[in-house]
Amino acid sequence: MKVVIDTNFAIYLVKFRLMDELRTGGAEIILLDSVEKELEKISQRKGKIEDRESASLALELLKRTKVVREKASAANVDRSIVQFAKKEKELRNQVIVGTMDKALSERLKKEGIKSVIIRREKSLQWD
Repeated sequence: MKVVIDTNFAIYLVKFRLMDELRTGGAEIILLDSVEKELEKISQRKGKIEDRESASLALELLKRTKVVREKASAANVDRSIVQFAKKEKELRNQVIVGTMDKALSERLKKEGIKSVIIRREKSLQWD
């Protein structure tokens, strides 16, 4: 199964040390270049130090972890995630999107694409 992760999901995976839990089920983690670019922007922008550090740490861990990097078909991160997931679904590949974004989750549900979220800072909840 392929799990496409969005920006906040990547940050929370690292923050709550859930990367191993995600990979335990044999998930192939997909990192779109649009998500990677957004993590880089967050790690460099002014604002909360915690956000910058979390994004930097997420980038570092994703570089050291076995992830599949894919090109995004859209500049908008959410749109690129939806387009990638729809394409994978059409190819009959099992795809799930890791997201903390409720609007994106609802959009995926309408497309018949499953999602996974982080619940109570300690576990993954598969939808």
